[in-house]
Amino acid sequence: MSTLTGQAGLWCFVLLCTALLVSFFVLTRHWDTFKKKWQKSEKSEKEQCAAQRELEYQLQLDQIILENTKEAVVITDADASILYINQAYTQITGYEPREIIGENPRVCKSGHHDQAFYESMWNSLLQKGKWSGEILDRRKNGEVYPKSLTIHAVYSKSGEIRNYIGIFTDITEKRKVEKQLKDLLFYDPLTNLPNRTLFEKLLDQSLLNSQFHDKPLGLLCVDLASFTDINNTLGYKAGDDLLIQVSKRIRSGVRETDTVSRSYSDQFMVLLSEVKLKDCPVLLSRRLLRALQQPFHIAGEKIFVDACIGISLYPEDGIDTQSLVKHAHTALNVARKRGPGNYQYFHTQMREDLVHRVTIEREMHHALEHKEFILYYQPKYALATGQMAGVEALMRWQHPQKGIISPAEFIPIAEESSLIRAIGEWGLKQACYQVKVWQDQGMDVLPMAVNLSAKQFQDKGLLPLVLESLEANKLKPEWLEIEITESILMENPEDAVRSLRELRKVGVQIAVDDFGTGYSSLAYLKKFPVNTLKIDQAFITDIVCDAHDKAIVSSILTMGQSLNLKVVAEGVETKEQMDLLKAMGCEEVQGYYLSKPLPPEGIAELLKKSN
Repeated sequence: MSTLTGQAGLWCFVLLCTALLVSFFVLTRHWDTFKKKWQKSEKSEKEQCAAQRELEYQLQLDQIILENTKEAVVITDADASILYINQAYTQITGYEPREIIGENPRVCKSGHHDQAFYESMWNSLLQKGKWSGEILDRRKNGEVYPKSLTIHAVYSKSGEIRNYIGIFTDITEKRKVEKQLKDLLFYDPLTNLPNRTLFEKLLDQSLLNSQFHDKPLGLLCVDLASFTDINNTLGYKAGDDLLIQVSKRIRSGVRETDTVSRSYSDQFMVLLSEVKLKDCPVLLSRRLLRALQQPFHIAGEKIFVDACIGISLYPEDGIDTQSLVKHAHTALNVARKRGPGNYQYFHTQMREDLVHRVTIEREMHHALEHKEFILYYQPKYALATGQMAGVEALMRWQHPQKGIISPAEFIPIAEESSLIRAIGEWGLKQACYQVKVWQDQGMDVLPMAVNLSAKQFQDKGLLPLVLESLEANKLKPEWLEIEITESILMENPEDAVRSLRELRKVGVQIAVDDFGTGYSSLAYLKKFPVNTLKIDQAFITDIVCDAHDKAIVSSILTMGQSLNLKVVAEGVETKEQMDLLKAMGCEEVQGYYLSKPLPPEGIAELLKKSN
């Protein structure tokens, strides 16, 4: 029994050793495999830890970004309940997290959008997963503000919406800047009226509406008179104040449906949105002119201004903005010529006159370049001796196709443009040169009379030009006589006196042309250093048969004698006129009875005969 027990124990020991050997063998055989699995497991845990730390870092980074970004961020669940807001959201809306989390974003609705707006937003979110646009919302304090908003839907793996993320910025300042830029682009900063750019856009729209409904409309162009004088005398601040007050008067004088614009410095446009009666623009023009004639209180003084108005109508005067504006300005120019306080409708003849004017002006530029202007000379005769006492230079235009053009046709157009200065300068130099030519030919030197326009006389360079013309031809100043009309002298008497004294100081003679048609008083004649009065031909034409004209001429002669001035009668066409003037004591005459204006060689022939 004991032997059996011993054997059994032995066998157990053997089996145990065998199992250990087998296990050891298996462990040894697969040690590298087990080692690799253990190392892999250990590495996996490290990687997971590293990944966890990276995720936490990224979440922390995202949180910092969300909290410091200038854009407001709001996250909701699928039912649109707010789960999260960042600091920018609080800064923009005024809501703290504790006040808004759990609420629906609709608590910020401004009430400025209808149901259709929100339905469109939700349709876009559900169908496209995104909506973007501008929206008006309300801050916690009740203030409505504009914002630029983008909403994204966040989906689960199964395709269901889990969250909505809204990102928005407050664009209040942007809108303010845009408005300021718009105001600068479309509104006059002084009067706050639409400027020319915006007015023309509004006129375009009104024309489309008028064309669609077949309704007429009117356009008034209002221009202030003497505005430049107010600027020069009272200063630009006073001028600005005047324009502000003028704009208010015009605005208050029209209907609410009409549009008033400041298009230029002292010019306003009025768009009459509907003209029910043809007389409406006239009635309005009269009302505006009366309103503008009332005194303005500027810088503690009463200021009086006049205005002129040009009128154009749709569709008679044009069917587009450019035509209507152009024709209103054309009518305004005609009203200006008639004097302050006038208004004028546009008509077709004005357009034809304008085309003619533009054509003449263009051709005058060509004429200057190609030396087409020439001078004719009309003699003046002394009644006491019958001898030639001087000549007057008269401008002519030798047109290559039209022949000789009278100054009555082109001088007024030249005076309205800058051309009169260039033409006048050429005329003065040419007249002086012609005296030298006659002198070099052995002729007696005669005083040369040259007419000056208003622009020439007001030019600061007049005296240097006169001296240059005399010196270039070695002429004595007393051989030159400058002729100026009464109206030119009275435009600015103080400046006129100063300019005349400068000319007289160097020895140039001064004549007042067309005397009798203007002020014609001793009071102003005493101020001006002049030598000669030229009686306008309007008083000479009927002097023989009209007692009134005879009395006027007699008064002028008496006035001239009392002031020790020479008096010349223009436009003498009959022997009877000449004899009567001689009997009345007139010193010199000129006119067709004695001689028409002649070219230089014609005057030379007369001078030869007199010698």
